[in-house]
Amino acid sequence: MSGYNERKLEVLTALSELGEGTSLTVSTMVGCSHEAAAMALLSYHRMGLATRYKLEGSRARVYALTDKGWERLHWLQERARAPYLESQ
Repeated sequence: MSGYNERKLEVLTALSELGEGTSLTVSTMVGCSHEAAAMALLSYHRMGLATRYKLEGSRARVYALTDKGWERLHWLQERARAPYLESQ
């Protein structure tokens, strides 16, 4: 899989495992900076891959996968497996 989609696969996988989570939680799971996770999640929200809501009394936003996000995650997982399957 190209580097272009690797971070997307990592972040969407983290959200799928969490159910919903903040950029801080996702950054910890993925092993990237809080800022990188926040920008990725904002981008995925704008693409329609994730929903978000603001925690009351906080600046934190909580993200979760949309149906489109689940579809993209499954597509990315299949593409990540494809080179392995072709070598079999």
